[in-house]
Amino acid sequence: MVIVSRVQTEIVQPLSLFLAQKGFSLRVVTTSRRSGTVEIKPPGCVVIRIPRGLNDREIVRMLRSVKRWIEAKLPEDFKPLDLQNLVDGDELPYLGKFFEVHFVENQDVPLKFENDFFVHNSFRTVLNTYLKNFYISSAERVLRERVNFYASRYGFSYNRLFIKDVKTRWGSCSSKRNLSFNWRLVMAPLEVIDYVVVHELTHLIIPNHSAEFWKKVERVIPDYRERRSWLRKHGHTLYFI
Repeated sequence: MVIVSRVQTEIVQPLSLFLAQKGFSLRVVTTSRRSGTVEIKPPGCVVIRIPRGLNDREIVRMLRSVKRWIEAKLPEDFKPLDLQNLVDGDELPYLGKFFEVHFVENQDVPLKFENDFFVHNSFRTVLNTYLKNFYISSAERVLRERVNFYASRYGFSYNRLFIKDVKTRWGSCSSKRNLSFNWRLVMAPLEVIDYVVVHELTHLIIPNHSAEFWKKVERVIPDYRERRSWLRKHGHTLYFI
């Protein structure tokens, strides 16, 4: 952490405690960029990047501004789900929408999805396992459909597709032309899923993030910046499981 004065420490410590109460950790680091940034990185870490070369007074001013912004924003937007204490009527995300959870007795399976989530009462304590299995199987189906759609339409050719449980990436493309995707993507809107799919398919042609790469992405997804922004802003909320 980049703390060089007692005043800065007095700002960061209360913020760190506030975030911890909301289920988030805090990192303060330096950056070579001219402007500072705040980013929420999965699975729940707030990263504040401070430009190198700022003097102590400028750093304090920036930290105070960021602290006010985070404290105002978190109660409104960031409400981590607690699977251990779900009650009837709580909601879970799927394909960018929220669906109610109903605990029932007369059901022959632990969990089923029919425009809402229905959970057998006997499986409350192990809901995490069945819910994860539901998301993973759904991700395998949805992502394969979207990959094949864009691959066929725009002439991309890939080798194999994998659904993985990862903490730092939404998707990746290997030198063997294999595509991998984070199963939590299936909770995001379909438009966001499509952006990640096209992003990785484009890496089959251009294995970097050059200007040419983004131009190719933009030809397929003209509003990719908005879709990418959604993921950067809300992606951490998909890590409740």
